[in-house]
Amino acid sequence: MCDKTAPLQQNSITSALGSIKHAGGAFDFASSTPFFKLLAAVAAVFLFLSTGTRCTLLWQSAAEVDFSAWILIKTFVAGFFYDAVTCTYVLAPLTALLAFAPADLFTGRRLKFLFYGFIFALFAVLVFTACAEYFFWEEFETRFDFVAVDYLVYQREVTDNIRQSYPLKIIFPAICMGTLMLFAAVKRPIDRCLQQPAFWQHRTAIGCVLFLLPLCSAIFISDSFSKISANRLNNNLAMNGIYSFFEALRNNHMDYTQQYATLDNDEVSHRLRLAVDPSNKTFINPPGSEPDIWRITKNSAEPETRHNVVVVVIESMSAEFMHTFGNRDNLSPNLDELAQQGLLFTNLYANGTRTVRGLEAIALSVPPTPPESVVRRPNNDGLFTIATPFMRRGYDAMFLYGGYSYFDNMATFFGGNGFSVIDRGDLARDEINFSNAWGVCDQDMYRRVVREADTVQGRGGNFFMVVMTTSNHRPFTYPKGKIDIPSGKGRSGGVKYSDFAIGEFIKNASTHPWFDNTIFIFVADHCARSGGKNEIPVDNYHIPCIFYAPKIVKPGTVDGIASQIDIAPTLFDLLNWQYTSSFVGKSVFKMQPEEHRAFISNHMTLGYLKGDMLVALEPGGKVNTYKVDPASHTEQQVASQQPVIDEAITYYQGISSMLNSKLKR
Repeated sequence: MCDKTAPLQQNSITSALGSIKHAGGAFDFASSTPFFKLLAAVAAVFLFLSTGTRCTLLWQSAAEVDFSAWILIKTFVAGFFYDAVTCTYVLAPLTALLAFAPADLFTGRRLKFLFYGFIFALFAVLVFTACAEYFFWEEFETRFDFVAVDYLVYQREVTDNIRQSYPLKIIFPAICMGTLMLFAAVKRPIDRCLQQPAFWQHRTAIGCVLFLLPLCSAIFISDSFSKISANRLNNNLAMNGIYSFFEALRNNHMDYTQQYATLDNDEVSHRLRLAVDPSNKTFINPPGSEPDIWRITKNSAEPETRHNVVVVVIESMSAEFMHTFGNRDNLSPNLDELAQQGLLFTNLYANGTRTVRGLEAIALSVPPTPPESVVRRPNNDGLFTIATPFMRRGYDAMFLYGGYSYFDNMATFFGGNGFSVIDRGDLARDEINFSNAWGVCDQDMYRRVVREADTVQGRGGNFFMVVMTTSNHRPFTYPKGKIDIPSGKGRSGGVKYSDFAIGEFIKNASTHPWFDNTIFIFVADHCARSGGKNEIPVDNYHIPCIFYAPKIVKPGTVDGIASQIDIAPTLFDLLNWQYTSSFVGKSVFKMQPEEHRAFISNHMTLGYLKGDMLVALEPGGKVNTYKVDPASHTEQQVASQQPVIDEAITYYQGISSMLNSKLKR
């Protein structure tokens, strides 16, 4: 029997197949052109801003950038590569919106305004980021790094600092104007894309392919391609700021042994013990495979002394600001006078470029280990610190900070290790005469120090204090009429006011009965400048350190290379105390000429300075050796010097292992 419906069914099927072929068959590039043009327009804006930022930063550091033709070409080629990689991430949300939005939405107003708002907001963020990079580079001479990551955590201080430091009434309107101009440049591609949407299947296919780009980038690309020169600035310019920010975020947790050059564990354990005590006679425990340097430090047969001690950690006080070290701007008359009257360390170096690294070195007497300072790590309570011997002798141990001590986890660290913590929140309203984003002015803090000392003295006790100042920090504001540089006019004013406050502090303290029995230690947390063309520019770690006590400490100088980690052992040697510790530092009074060394780091690169040799340990197991000119401190890369390299690895690997075992519970 003949089925009359068969031809009709066949025609229907053929028609349906034709429709499917038209909708999802061969790729129609013509219909997808507006889609690609919009993505290309947004990508062009991003690349334009990124290249413009790179050129601006290059101009900003023109004095130190390598302008040789080949290096400059590599800087921009590598920079464009990272810009393109970052662009794939930036385009991902827009790609998703274009690729997966239902077709009927393209004809409505909702999607149009959504696209307008989304792209305008994206451009605003990109322009704001470019401005932020300019100011960040001005301060640190680097692309966004771990400091920028930290800034997201402490938004209150950072927001206030920005508000007080920069002309936001000019910057924000400029950002809005720049955003409007960029948006106007891509408005036509947006409208065409919405008016002529590609088939959903085509858009989805394009989206899936484009999503593979950032995925592959995340898997196969790292920041290693930006290492195109021996000049650190060129390497930073060869990076994209947004990319480097997320790279820093990803590397904020790492283990030394997985990222850096290592030696055999048994060898490290043996070497470290000999490094901290060449006699190998003071250790409490027998040697083992894990580093153990707990030992008894004995000083002379003279009886112990019970002097009060105040350690003043001065924010960003580079040695270069002092007349003692060659400055002729008269910024530090009080510190220069104390340097003449006290014991001056002429070659002491900061452990790092952040306050927490300085506090870590002074408190724990350990070299810096990546990625974060112990001050900011979890489970950092119950450690042996500079305060422990004092507390065991009945001293009151205090940490005083002009800001809020939750910043950088200082309250948790010092409070968890026996210190009484006093910060901005503990000062009464009438104790605060001036404050800014970072805290009360140094004079206000020093007055509280004197008050606390009077209280302890009044009940017949002794005190040990660590005082962290804040005034020598952007926005560099301070009480009016104190110095001849107006408040808020830059670093010179911050330095001079900090020095002025120190002079007032000593003048005030000298009128109190506890003064003659007190040792004052003035030391910087780090230098004001951390950038430079070298990976670890030695000059940018050189800081002042002065032991001052007219009735106790004889004037003089310590000229050998020393580190912040040597302050605690030197102090206890001066006090003639016997104590048990795991300090890595040594008393400068007992160091042999060949033992002088310093530890310096910039978060990812770990430096070891000994004599005129500098070893730099970098992630990926890289090791570089430099010869440092003793006069100019310029660095020249030289062939590997294995003995000093082994020393550097011994210290950093050994201490990293020790800290990990202490902090893991």
